Amino acid sequence: MKSKFKIQAFLSVILLVPILGILAPLLINFFDGLPIVLYFLCLFLTFTSVWLIFGELRTKVIKLEVLDDRILYKRYIGLGCKRIIYYRDIQGFTTLEIFHNGKVIEYLIIRTSDRDLFKLSEFYHQNYFEVKNELSSKLKYLGTENYTVLKDFKDIFK
Repeated sequence: MKSKFKIQAFLSVILLVPILGILAPLLINFFDGLPIVLYFLCLFLTFTSVWLIFGELRTKVIKLEVLDDRILYKRYIGLGCKRIIYYRDIQGFTTLEIFHNGKVIEYLIIRTSDRDLFKLSEFYHQNYFEVKNELSSKLKYLGTENYTVLKDFKDIFK
């Protein structure tokens, strides 16, 4: 079974292009005495870019294929390197719920013994519940975890 993206997955990339387009000239002229407001704008856009690239595209916008004995996955909307993880190397999965615009969005987090591999998201994946059902028949459910902004922020730098 292969995962399918919703349009929201591509909005991250569409949003990233103008941000980088504004950020590049600011960084080029960073030491040329920009007004203080532009320094703050530069910091904000840099943080936003890092969050989109390493927080969303790397960890959550994952192209996934569930096979009999392994999972194939690619980060960055399926443009990253293909990675293979065998079920025997996976400890299990947890779920996480986040409130977004008055709705609950569920995430499924695949874990090995030492780290989180990736998050599959109802927000980004059209067939999230079908993929979740397929994975739950092959992996151990480790429970539900609570969302914290701090953990989400730490995941950007792992």
